[in-house]
Amino acid sequence: MNKKYYLQALLLMLFCAPLQSWAKKTKMLYRDHVYEDRIKGVKIFPKTNDPIGMMIAPVIPIGSGIQLVLEFDDINEDYEEYRAKIIHCNYDWKPSNLVNMDYLDQYNEFNVTEYEFSENTRVEYVKYQFPIPRLKETGNYLVAVYRDADPEDLIITSRFVVYRNVAAINSEVRRSDLVMNRDINQQINFGINYGSYTVSNAFTDIKVVLRQNQRWDNAIFNLEPTNVRNDLGQIEYNFFNGENNFIAGNEFRYTDLRSVSYTGRNVARIRRETDMNYAMLNVDQNRMGQPYVSFEDQNGQFFLENVGLEQGLSGADYVQATFRLEAENIASGDIYLIGAFSNWELQPKLKMKKNPNSGLYECTTLLKQGFYNYQYVILGGGLQWWELEGSFWDTENDYDIIVYYRGPTDRADQVIGYKTFNSLQQ
Repeated sequence: MNKKYYLQALLLMLFCAPLQSWAKKTKMLYRDHVYEDRIKGVKIFPKTNDPIGMMIAPVIPIGSGIQLVLEFDDINEDYEEYRAKIIHCNYDWKPSNLVNMDYLDQYNEFNVTEYEFSENTRVEYVKYQFPIPRLKETGNYLVAVYRDADPEDLIITSRFVVYRNVAAINSEVRRSDLVMNRDINQQINFGINYGSYTVSNAFTDIKVVLRQNQRWDNAIFNLEPTNVRNDLGQIEYNFFNGENNFIAGNEFRYTDLRSVSYTGRNVARIRRETDMNYAMLNVDQNRMGQPYVSFEDQNGQFFLENVGLEQGLSGADYVQATFRLEAENIASGDIYLIGAFSNWELQPKLKMKKNPNSGLYECTTLLKQGFYNYQYVILGGGLQWWELEGSFWDTENDYDIIVYYRGPTDRADQVIGYKTFNSLQQ
């Protein structure tokens, strides 16, 4: 074969190759994650007409009729064909051995058909909505959204939980029993009453997860019972070495970006250009060494809402929001902006950078109109990650406990108990 003919044949094969072979291949992460930067405003929550309902944890009782919905925006002028599938997971968020027909009544590939285009916004986008289908089994679930028919071209993975209330849970939030941590930690003592439910071995059949403010990133796994009463169907979890302790943290900072016409709380100024909205937030202060001050927050959550417009969320615009932090005594270490809006991930785009002119740490990120809680964390520099915010045992936090059961012959972990409670309202 001469060289010219070989090159022509090679080019022909390349251009005639199936388009799917060029598609992006992405490793699935079994956690809340956004795989493309143009995908924004991701939320999974029980469907409600109240924007504040977006902050409710995506944890529902089986057969309750409560509709979970996944919403997200694609910063794009055109509609794209997205599909979704549901994956059953064990308590540690590894895929279970259940097959699709065990937990679904239909084929496990769903077209995302509910969408609407943004209206009269500086930033054009398409808003998508995917109602989670009815599920036949309890457990941890991951919904994966991908482009076209290629499950490896992922854009979103989001977690949710379906439970059956078989086990009753009693709980107590208190100051840590560890003397060295009494001022900064909260301790969760709890017990489970599974009644007449058949449990062969509570040490192996029952697993629990403790969460603070709906977070999976700092959840407590692998707690073993401290006392089991098989005759009464009771399990106790009371520890003395800090196994059930959380860093209490501090009340969350917040910014009100619900309006692009006037400045909301913690917003210094708004600037509207023909193609973008800009918000400069007030300068935040380093709270290291400062006394505790109680105020109402949303425990790290966010909700989306536009104030003063009638188009609903499709009329909500996007804002380039600049966060600013004064932290003069930080010699080294990387500072990140985190909250539910970041999936509690330390994202490179949310790393604070020092402005040589102002001396402030700054980060600009694109956010949809709404109300946001956030905090600053620091890595390195000889500091604990929470020291820019401070930690106080009397901080108000939400907690929940998820109880899993797996018998000797079962193929997956089921959720047999769930309780949510507040550190100040027990």
